[in-house]
Amino acid sequence: MFMKHRELHPSHFRARRMTKVFKRWMIPEGYCWKSVPPHHKDQYWRQWKVFFRWDDAIPEDLVRAAYDRLAGTRYTALMHKLKKSRVQPVFVTDEAWRRYLQSWESEDFQARSRQATRE
Repeated sequence: MFMKHRELHPSHFRARRMTKVFKRWMIPEGYCWKSVPPHHKDQYWRQWKVFFRWDDAIPEDLVRAAYDRLAGTRYTALMHKLKKSRVQPVFVTDEAWRRYLQSWESEDFQARSRQATRE
């Protein structure tokens, strides 16, 4: 693994691994990346980095910053796909699915979604 312009490369392989890690630990409060508690984001990071090595000259905090940027994008894409399909996948518990639907249908979420669409 290497970094170029503050991004992880090759990113497609790293991104697929992220999605697999997310799917393994879908949490009820994680209806969007911002709602995932910091300790769960740390857990995702620890699980993800088990699969990768990088040059010792690259500080881990730089890798973590690049990971965080890509993780936010990948998690958002995963949740968008789930929200769009409205079909509960096997990797999401009943409780998590119920909370996701409830959050996505809330007026606050709808308003933020409309605002983001306009930007």
